[in-house]
Amino acid sequence: MDIFNSGSDAYISGRLLLNTEEAIQVESLDATVQLHVRYKRPRKKNCANCTQDLIPITQWSAISTLTSLPKGQHEFDMSFVIPSHLPVSMDTPLATVEYEVYAKALCTEREPIVSKKIFKVERILEAESNKQLHTYNFSSTNITTTLCLNSVVRPTGTNSVQIRIDNITSGLAIGLEVWKLQKITWKLEESITVTLPNCPRHPTAPTSQPIQQSETRVIGKKSLRHGWEEHLNESQPHITFSFDYNLNRVGSDAVYACDESAGPQVTHALLVELHLEKHFVLPESPWMRSPPRAETTLRMTRPVVLTDLVEPSVPPAYGGSSDSPPNYAEVGY
Repeated sequence: MDIFNSGSDAYISGRLLLNTEEAIQVESLDATVQLHVRYKRPRKKNCANCTQDLIPITQWSAISTLTSLPKGQHEFDMSFVIPSHLPVSMDTPLATVEYEVYAKALCTEREPIVSKKIFKVERILEAESNKQLHTYNFSSTNITTTLCLNSVVRPTGTNSVQIRIDNITSGLAIGLEVWKLQKITWKLEESITVTLPNCPRHPTAPTSQPIQQSETRVIGKKSLRHGWEEHLNESQPHITFSFDYNLNRVGSDAVYACDESAGPQVTHALLVELHLEKHFVLPESPWMRSPPRAETTLRMTRPVVLTDLVEPSVPPAYGGSSDSPPNYAEVGY
C-alpha cells in the first residue's frame, strides 16, 4: 500500500489480493475504509456506542456481479482519499485512532471471506525550521529574558535552547544587588484532548456541552545547576546559558503533534523555569556576596511541534512569478 500526500489530503493506492485454493463463484467483493476510534475512559465501559466510533470514509467494489474465479491469486487495484480534517493514527492515554481496510467477499455455497488490515496515517506539518527569538519581561523583578529555539522538536534528535538574562543588577549607595542564577529546570509537556461521542443510550442533558477529557503529561524533564556564564563587567551585565533537551526515553509513547484536525488533539510545550537569588555584592570584591536577600522563580512557556515529518513554510507566490522573491536593484539618491 502506497500513501501520497498532495496538498492536505492523503491519496492511498493499494492492491487487494484474493487467494483461492479452488475455483469459486463470487457474488460480490467489497472493500471499506473506515476510521476506528476507541475511547479508553468512556461514559459506560460496557456500551459499544460509548467506547468506540466507526466512521466510514469510502467504499469500493471490485466485483458486483456473479463472477467465476479460477484457482490461484487474483489482484484488484484500489485507491482512495483520506480527507485532511481527519485525525492521524495515534495511541494516547485517552483514545486510540486507527485506520482500517475491511474487505469482504460473498461466495456461493460457502462462508464469506473476510479480511482486515490496519494502516498508519501521519501528517506532514508546515513549520518554520529556523531558530526564533522570544523575549519575556518580568515586571516584578525588572528582569528580561530571551529564548532562542527552534519550534520543531525532533523526537530522536537533539534540540538546543539558548538563554540570555538581562537587567540582573541594580545600583545602591554602596555596592550592587545582583540576581544570581541557581538552577534551570526544563520540561517538555504533552497535552491531549478528546471529545466523547454522543450515545443515544446514555445521552447528556440537551443544553450541556459535549464532554471533553484532557490530560497533560511530562515526556521530558531535567534540572541543571551549573554551566552558565555571568557577564558582570560588561556595560549591560547579563547571564548566558545553553542546554539541550529531548524526550526522556527515545522511542517512548509520545504522540506527534496533531492540533489542527477533528478527533483527538495533541499539542506540546516547552517550559523553562529559572530559579534566582538576589545578593549584595561589593564592586571591589565581586567574589564575596551576602546571604540571599530575595528569591524568585521565572517561568517561560513556548509551544513547540513534536514531529519527524515537517516541511519548511513556503513564501507566497504572486501571479506567475517564481517561488523566490524578486531581486531589487540598488538606486542611489
